[in-house]
Amino acid sequence: MSKRICITIQARMTSSRLPGKVLKPAVGKPMLELMIERLKRVPSAHDIIVCTTINASDDPVVELATRLGVLCWRGSEEDVLTRVLDGARHHGTDIIVETTGDCPLIDPDIIEQVIQTYLSGDWDYVSNVYERMFPIGMDTQVFSTDVLADVQRRTDDPFDHEHVSVYIYRHPEIYRCHNVPAPLDQTDPLLGLTLDTIEDYRLLKAIFEELYPQNPHFTLADILELLRRRPSLRGLNAHVPRTGVQILDVLLVGCGAVAGGYADRSDGAFTHAAAYRRYGAFHLAACVDPDAARRQSFAERWGIENAFASLEDALADGRRYDVVSICSPTQVHAEHLRRIADSGAKAVLAEKPLTGNPDESMAIVAQYRAAGIPLAVNYLRRWDPTVIALRDDLATGKWGQVLSAVIRYSKGIIHNGSHMLDLALLLLGPLSPVAAVAARIDHQADDPTLDAVLLTADGASVHLVGGDARAYFHIDLEIITTEGIISYGDGGFAVSVRRVAESTRFSGYRVLGDCEALTAGLGEAMVRAVADVHFSARGGPAPQCSGDDAVAVERLCRRLIDMARG
Repeated sequence: MSKRICITIQARMTSSRLPGKVLKPAVGKPMLELMIERLKRVPSAHDIIVCTTINASDDPVVELATRLGVLCWRGSEEDVLTRVLDGARHHGTDIIVETTGDCPLIDPDIIEQVIQTYLSGDWDYVSNVYERMFPIGMDTQVFSTDVLADVQRRTDDPFDHEHVSVYIYRHPEIYRCHNVPAPLDQTDPLLGLTLDTIEDYRLLKAIFEELYPQNPHFTLADILELLRRRPSLRGLNAHVPRTGVQILDVLLVGCGAVAGGYADRSDGAFTHAAAYRRYGAFHLAACVDPDAARRQSFAERWGIENAFASLEDALADGRRYDVVSICSPTQVHAEHLRRIADSGAKAVLAEKPLTGNPDESMAIVAQYRAAGIPLAVNYLRRWDPTVIALRDDLATGKWGQVLSAVIRYSKGIIHNGSHMLDLALLLLGPLSPVAAVAARIDHQADDPTLDAVLLTADGASVHLVGGDARAYFHIDLEIITTEGIISYGDGGFAVSVRRVAESTRFSGYRVLGDCEALTAGLGEAMVRAVADVHFSARGGPAPQCSGDDAVAVERLCRRLIDMARG
C-alpha cells in the first residue's frame, strides 16, 4: 500500500519583520496562493496542508486555503512542531514534505527530486538544506510522521518545537540524514528568494511580475537566468542578513594551477579559488606563495587583498582563517599541515597526496582528529554526483555481481593512478594487491607508472594498466559486472554504461546493449567539495573524502611500488 504524502505549509500573519507577508500581493494574487499553485504541480504529493495558528488574525489564511481547495489545520503559534504533527496525523499523512509560507517561489521540480530521493533510499530525513547549496527559498524537508512523533517524544526544548525538524538533522547519530545538493548552475546559497523583509517582498514581486505572465510554471533556472540578465534585481535584498549562511575566511597556501591558475571553463569549476567563489559562502582572505610574481598575479586575479611569501607571514600576529586550502608542492604538505593544525582553523582542504608517506600522513590525520579539525583531501571524484549514484547502484545490487575492473592511467601511480585507485576503493571496497610489475618512470623518479593486479573482498580482479605520459595523458576506469559494463572515461568527463539485453540476432543469448552516455558530474565536484568543507567547518559530519581515505590510497600506492621494485 502506497504511503500518503502531504506537503505542509507553515503560514501565519504575525511575522515580526514583515506582518501579513503570506498574503501580500503579486500579479494580483496573494503570495500564499501563488505558492499553493506551485505546490499543486508536485507529482508525488497527494495533498497540501496549510498549518496555521488558532489566532483570529490567521482567519484569512484559513479562508484562502478553503477557497483554493487545500487542507488546513490550526494549532499553537509557538509549538510549530506539534502544529505540523497534529495536522499531518489528522489528515492521515504518512510522509511529511515540510515547507514554509515564506517560500512562494519554491520550485515543484526540486521538491519532487527531494521526495524521490527520500523514497528511493533508506533515510529518516532528506532535505536540500541539511548542507545548503540551493538559494534560500527552495527549502524542502521530507520525513515520516512517525519520525516527527519520535522527535516530539524526545525533546521539550522550545527551540526544537519552534523549528519542527531541526532536532532531526542535529542528531545524525539517531536519524539517517541525507542532503540533495544543487547542480552547479543552481548553486547559490547566499541568494535570498525567501519572504522575510520588505526588501525580499520587492524582489519576489518583481520576479513574479516579470516571469509569471509569460509562464506561470517558471522554474528556478528561469529565475536565475532573469537575475543574470537583470543583476540590479538581485541588489534589492542583497544586504539583508540571512541566518544559517556563515561566510568563512579562506587562506590559500600555494598559488599554482590547482589553487586557481587553470583557465576558467564553462563545464565547471576545477580549482580551489573558483569553487570557493562559485559556492559563495566564502571570502578569499589571503594567499601564500614564495614566488612574488605568481602570488601577486594570483591575488589580482581573485581579488585577494593579502598575499604573503610564507605561511608564517600569513599567520603572524595571531591571524586566523576559518578554512585553509593546502595547494603547495607535496614535499612541503607535512610542514604546512602541521602548522595549520595549531592555527585555529575550522577545516582544511588539502590536495592529494596528503604527504606521499603513509606513516607520516597517518600521524597528521591523528593530529587533526585530536584537534577536532575536519581534514578533507581532494580526491575530487568522491564529490562527483555521477560517481555517488554509481556507488549506490553497485551497493544495492542494480549491476549484479562485479566480475572485474580495469584501470588505465599514466603519469605515476601516486600523482595520477591514485585518482582511479581511490575511485575503485569507493566503488568496489577494499583492495588487496596480488602482483605489480613493469615500473617505468614517466613523471617523477619516486613515482613510477606500473601494471598490477588487485582483488576485491569478493574476489573480483582489478587490473592496473600503465601507459606513458610522455606519449599522452589518460586516466579511466571500466567495471565489468553480470548486468553490464560501466565506463568512467576521460578522467570523468565521459561516463557511459552498456546494459545487458537479449540478442536480436541470436535467440537465447544475452549481449551488451548500446552505449548509453550518462551526464558527467565532474564539473560540479569541486563546488560540492568546498560545500562539504563549509558544512564540516560548521560542525557537520566528516568530509566525503577524509584524511583516513587519503591514507588508505597512499598505503595502497606504496605497497604496489614496493612490489613492482621487488
